Amino acid sequence: MPMLIRQTPILAIGLALCGCTASYTATYRTFSVETLNQIERNPARYTSELYAFRGRVIRAAEERGQLVFQMITYDYSTQFGGPSLIVVYPGTKIPVVRDHKVRVLGKIGPAVSGTNLFGGVVSSVTMNAIAVYDVTAGRVSWLSDYEATYHEWKSGALFKPSD
Repeated sequence: MPMLIRQTPILAIGLALCGCTASYTATYRTFSVETLNQIERNPARYTSELYAFRGRVIRAAEERGQLVFQMITYDYSTQFGGPSLIVVYPGTKIPVVRDHKVRVLGKIGPAVSGTNLFGGVVSSVTMNAIAVYDVTAGRVSWLSDYEATYHEWKSGALFKPSD
């Protein structure tokens, strides 16, 4: 029997006795695509409510000292992702760019409408972000007025399912 296989049970027992076993802690919890679908049906009902979503940035720009980006939300439940979300964040120092994976925490704003390349009217829910975690860049930024809320989100306590 190879030496590694014989020593593995001893190593596992030793780690368990020291309390060094691996454990999973959910941080930066996000809502499902279905939740955003519900919000999209009646955005006015959810205005100013706190939510968090994850997704992939499809467009990003700085406008009037703010970071504005559009993301396609996902939660791995659908192959193509969910609806888009337009995020407005008052800080511009976080390097959010196209194709970055992000998690955002913020308050739902009004829906905005526009015209697509084919002349059709499209609308999207907006979010006034209080924290942006650029997973791809490994950087996070939050508004100082919401520091406690950010830390609660980071710890996994915010939006924790009830027992």
